[in-house]
Amino acid sequence: MSESTHIENAGSCIATAQAISAPGRIRWMMRTPSAVSSDSGWRFYADEDDEENVAHTTNMRVVDFNQVVDLEPIVASVYDQPVGSDFELVTGEDGQRRIIDTTTGRPVGEPASEQPEAAAAPEAAAPAAEPAAAVSQAPVAGQASSGTDSAGQGGWNAPAAVAAPANDPAADDAAVTASAAWLRPAVQAVMADPSPAQRGSMLSEFFGATVLVPARGGAPLGFAHQGGLVIPAHTSRAGLVAWQARLGQPEGETLAINGDELLRNAFEAQGASAVVLDPIEAGMEIRAADPQLGSLSRNGKLKALVRSGDRQAVLSYLVSDGAYGVYLYRAQPGQQAFPLLVTRQGGGEREFALFSSALEVFRYQGDGSAAQVGLDWVRANLAEDMYLCVDPGAAGGFMEFSPAELAAAGFRTA
Repeated sequence: MSESTHIENAGSCIATAQAISAPGRIRWMMRTPSAVSSDSGWRFYADEDDEENVAHTTNMRVVDFNQVVDLEPIVASVYDQPVGSDFELVTGEDGQRRIIDTTTGRPVGEPASEQPEAAAAPEAAAPAAEPAAAVSQAPVAGQASSGTDSAGQGGWNAPAAVAAPANDPAADDAAVTASAAWLRPAVQAVMADPSPAQRGSMLSEFFGATVLVPARGGAPLGFAHQGGLVIPAHTSRAGLVAWQARLGQPEGETLAINGDELLRNAFEAQGASAVVLDPIEAGMEIRAADPQLGSLSRNGKLKALVRSGDRQAVLSYLVSDGAYGVYLYRAQPGQQAFPLLVTRQGGGEREFALFSSALEVFRYQGDGSAAQVGLDWVRANLAEDMYLCVDPGAAGGFMEFSPAELAAAGFRTA
C-alpha cells in the first residue's frame, strides 16, 4: 500500500487480511471505541470473512486508516462518523460503490427527504474481532429483584448442572482477597476514567482474578434482569452476603472461581447475558454480547498463577501438557506472524515475551498484534541463552525466568 495522506492524523484501524488484500475487497465496516490513543476505532471486513476468520487474531491487521483509503477512496467519507456506526460497502447496478447504513438500509449521507419509506433488512455483518475490551459500567444494584423466573425464585435462575467442586472457604476467601488487590484498583480506574484502555486493563485483571459467586450444584447462580440471566461476581464474601441480603435470599452455597472460567461458564454453558462485578458497589458489567470475548486469546489460569507470585507453580504450568499463552508480533502484509523478541531491561539480553491474554499484549505495546501459541512450540524453539518473561507489561505482576531456571525445570526440548 502507498503512504498517501488523505486525512491528517487519521490514526490506525484494524482490518482482516482478506479485506485489504486488494481493491474492492472491503464489504463491512464499523466503528468501535478506540483500543489505544492512536486507534481510530474503525474495523474492516471482507465479504468472505466469517466468525472463524475473525476469531483468529493472526488474521487481523493493524494498518493506517489512510492505507485503507488508498484501496477504497470512498471510505474517507465516513471517517468522522460516530462510534457505533455499522456500514456495508456495496456496488450498485451502475457500478458505483456506495456505503449503506446497515441499521437503516439507507445510503450514508443521503438527505432525509430523499430517504425511502422502508428499506429491506440488511445482511448481518461479520462479527467484530478487536484487541480492546468492551467492558461497560451498569449500575444494576437494586434492579435484580424486579425479575422473577418461571420457578418463582425471586429472580434467581437455576444454573446448568456441573460437577460441584470441593470448596475450602478459608482458602477461597484468601484467593479472592489476593486477587482483589489487583482487580479493585483496576475497577476504580475505570469508574474514574471509562476509557477503552482502562476498561481493557480491568478486563485483563478480571481474567486472572478469583471471585465469589452464589452457586447451586457447583454452578454459578444468577438473577433475571431485563429478560436475561445475569451472574453476580464479588471481590469479597462480605459483598456477596450483602448482595444476597439485598435480594432477600438466604446465604447458601458459594463458588470461588477464576474470572476467565466464570465468563466461559456463564456465557457458553449457561447462556447468561452478562456478568456483573460487585453489583452493590461498582456494578461493573461484562456483557456476553461483547464480540471480542469470543475471539480474544486469553489464559486466565496463567494470569492467576503469575499474580500468585509462586514461581514454581508457573514453571510447572509452562512445562505441562496443553500449556499455552499469547505472543506479540508485527502485522505485515505477506509476512508470517513470527513472535517479536524483546530486550531485557538492565542486562540487554534477548527475551521471549509470553502473555496471558491479547489485552496484556496491547497493554505492553498498543500498536502490536497478538496470537495464541502452545508452549510446546516455545520450548522447542527458545534459544539456550534466552530469558522468558510472562506478562512484561503488567504493572508489577510480571514474572521473569533466567536460562538457568528454565533449564533446571526442563523447559527446553531438543
